[in-house]
Order: sequence, then C-alpha cells, then structure tokens
Amino acid sequence: MGRNSREQAEATREKIIHVALDLYSQQGYSATSFVNIANELGLSKGAVHNHFPSKKDLLFAVMDYGLNRRHAMLRDAHLAVASLDELQKLYVDSLIVVLQDEEMRKFEVFIGFQMEWSEEMVQQLHDYRTQLGRGAYSLIEVALGRLKSIEPKLKEMDVKHTSYGLFVYWQGAVRMSFVFNQSVDEVSSHADRFFNQYMMGVSK
Repeated sequence: MGRNSREQAEATREKIIHVALDLYSQQGYSATSFVNIANELGLSKGAVHNHFPSKKDLLFAVMDYGLNRRHAMLRDAHLAVASLDELQKLYVDSLIVVLQDEEMRKFEVFIGFQMEWSEEMVQQLHDYRTQLGRGAYSLIEVALGRLKSIEPKLKEMDVKHTSYGLFVYWQGAVRMSFVFNQSVDEVSSHADRFFNQYMMGVSK
C-alpha cells in the first residue's frame, strides 16, 4: 500500500470513529449499526468492516479515542502541579475543558447514558480501560503523590483513596451536568467548593 493509500485509509478510519461516536451519543451503542455509520459517510457496509471487523472492535476504538483525547487534554497540566492551590484550580479547570469540548461531551454522554452495560460489556470495557491505564484518576493520583512529599499538611494522606474520592466527584459532576442541564459556571463553582471541603477533611 502506497503512502497516499495509507493516509486515505487512516483518514477513513478516523471518520468512522467520529461518526460512530456521534451516533452512539445520540441513539446508543446497540441501536447503531454498521449500515447507519456507512450511510452517514456515503460508504458501503463492507468498507466499514474493512477497518473494523466487528462492532466490538469499533467500540474499543471509540473508547480509545475518547480516553486518549481526555488524557491528552489534562496530562501536561497535572504533571506540572506544584501546590494544593494549583491542583484545586486544575481540578476545576479540567471540568471546564472537558465540558466545553464537543467531542468530549459526546463521549461522556455516550459512556454515561447511551451505553447498555451488560455484565459482559462491563467486564470487557473494565479490562480494556485498566490496560490503558489512562484517565483523570491516574492523573490526580500522580499529582497528589507529588504533593504529599512537599505539603506537610498532607503527610498523613492516603493518596489512593483521596484520589478515588476526587475522581468519583469529578466524573459525577461531568455526567450530572447533562442530567440537570447545568451551566459550566455552575459545575465549576460546585467543584471548587467540593475540593475545598474534601481536602480540608483529608489534611486534618
């Protein structure tokens, strides 16, 4: 395959992923067929199958795309955190970044509300996401681990459990903003207050 052909194939693959995410967020995973995706792109069903042999393969590609995108948006800033105040600002700002990004909004709506979580699917995606080792949780954990070594008031902090609590709220704040139709300002204000209260308890 020549360079142009490879580039065209990769471009088509990316378009399929974007259209799949769009349809998944609108009508759900189970209700979206390869025919639906092909029709949106003006392709044949076989052309979609050439890139993704099964629905599960395409689902994993969409998950990979969403998690990679979120990780890339948040990674560098978390690695630069040097104080608890900086982490608090980043914690709030990261919510704003995710909620203002159209692709991330679609991704969060899809995995939060439009994915049919059978026991088998939960296991498959849990294993996949664990293997990826990406996401807001790991970034928070890395930042808190660094802060524990330089912030005296955090010396007794359990990094793993503290990170988990912050992540659960962060993820819930993203999802619930869609349920309650909250503005970005509302979400960020609530997150700021939560971080203050939560970390006050941790640092006692």
